[in-house]
Amino acid sequence: MHTFKDNKGNEWVVDLTLAGIRRIEASDFSEALGKEGDEPFHIHFFPPEDDLFTTLITNPAVCFQMLWCVLQADIDSREVGSMEEFAELFGGKEIAEARLAFYEELPPFFPEMATSLTALIDRYSKIHEKADQAIAKKMQTLLSDKRIDNEITNIVDKMEFNLNGKTKTKKKV
Repeated sequence: MHTFKDNKGNEWVVDLTLAGIRRIEASDFSEALGKEGDEPFHIHFFPPEDDLFTTLITNPAVCFQMLWCVLQADIDSREVGSMEEFAELFGGKEIAEARLAFYEELPPFFPEMATSLTALIDRYSKIHEKADQAIAKKMQTLLSDKRIDNEITNIVDKMEFNLNGKTKTKKKV
């Protein structure tokens, strides 16, 4: 069992069971996969479809819907009315944590693929960690950029001029 928290601080326990897999297989994934038509689109775990795990890693909507199926009993007991209401509990950080908790449930369920799945999960975690670091570095660069300082100085100068008819700040070049 693996846990994550939603944006309200509520803890959720992901416990992948056969009942959860059956709910996943009974669910229609047409919307999550962008499939059009009148026929529902089902995803099968037994045997796993060739692209099942790639789809899980690359399509957050599919993973989220599977998570909804796995957590259904807990969702019902908490009286979360719809998938839309459930989705309101998740921002980017919470989705990433929920996905990882779900992914970590897969290797024990598929022992014949445990090594490959564990490697895939590790790769997913490393990619997200690198992306977080790159974004943080870019934000630091942007926040320390002299262009921002100059823009703030210009705004302050305009405000001062509008209020007093003169500026107090020295322009940076």
